[in-house]
Amino acid sequence: MIEWKEHASTFARQWLWSMRARKRVNRLRFVSDELFRTEILAAARTQGQAADMSKDIHLLEAALQTDCPIASLDDRARDFFREASQTVRRLRGVVWVNPTKEAENALEWLQGGARAEAVRCLGFGVEG
Repeated sequence: MIEWKEHASTFARQWLWSMRARKRVNRLRFVSDELFRTEILAAARTQGQAADMSKDIHLLEAALQTDCPIASLDDRARDFFREASQTVRRLRGVVWVNPTKEAENALEWLQGGARAEAVRCLGFGVEG
């Protein structure tokens, strides 16, 4: 919620308010996993990449704790985490979709139940 408070547009705030009013927002008790964070940051190629990844690790922790996909416009972060999934096995099953990429058919996928298709997982194509 910190990121929402800092960066949300007027539209996003209204949308969130609307979702809360309709009881469509679930408040979860978030648990940070320091070992997981350390593994991910150790997989970064550079300090800059590690710094960028550290900003989004909470998305991965939440996805793993809730078994829910990540919907994000940040393809750069997805690429970093996909690369890290070569050594951090827990990342491989995380589903990440970019709703603005027409080729990903995110809306149809969500309406169809958002099943964890292998091609949408961070570990897709990773060997081992």
